[in-house]
Amino acid sequence: MAKYDLTKTTEALAAEKLRSGQREQLEAIRQNRNLTPAGKRAQIAALYLRNKQEVSKLEKQAATTRTDRINHIRKTVFGLSGNPGPQDVISYRDAQDRAANLGSDDEAKAAQLFDRAQLSGDTILAAAVVNRALEAGWVNVANSYIEAHPYYGEMVEELWYLNQGSPENETNLGQALENYSAFHLEKPAEIGNVHLESQIEAIASEA
Repeated sequence: MAKYDLTKTTEALAAEKLRSGQREQLEAIRQNRNLTPAGKRAQIAALYLRNKQEVSKLEKQAATTRTDRINHIRKTVFGLSGNPGPQDVISYRDAQDRAANLGSDDEAKAAQLFDRAQLSGDTILAAAVVNRALEAGWVNVANSYIEAHPYYGEMVEELWYLNQGSPENETNLGQALENYSAFHLEKPAEIGNVHLESQIEAIASEA
């Protein structure tokens, strides 16, 4: 699977631009001979707080964008399309129930069920099993679907990494670190030992 790169999203790139801008502005403040050390510290604190607020907004926006994309893909790939009849609805519900009954250790069983669905042309069941595979992290089952269904497979591949990158997914340390690095704003040395935001605000108010 091609890796979903959180650091290349629009929001992450905007956060990186803010970090770069902060570094430049910090240097300008530090080199300003018209400011006292206290004045420099106050301006630096104010700059940091502004940028931290903007980065926080970008992180929330990224989470919303990711959630919206996940919901769109899930509806497109795993939902009932068109105008389903009563029998389609019954088949869909049955497939969802069968997939939901697969436990976290049932990857082999899921692979077998997916293969049988493929052979019988039961696309509704196949999609339901893959949906469960994405929830459980069964990469082999997901890859089987991607190989068999190139059109929807690309979206399933994207969904795999979108799910891995979701804030709710606390089990993926790599993605957690990636999210942290994408939206982390380094605190300037001048206020590095100030831990409470209220204290930083007090310093900034002196600017």
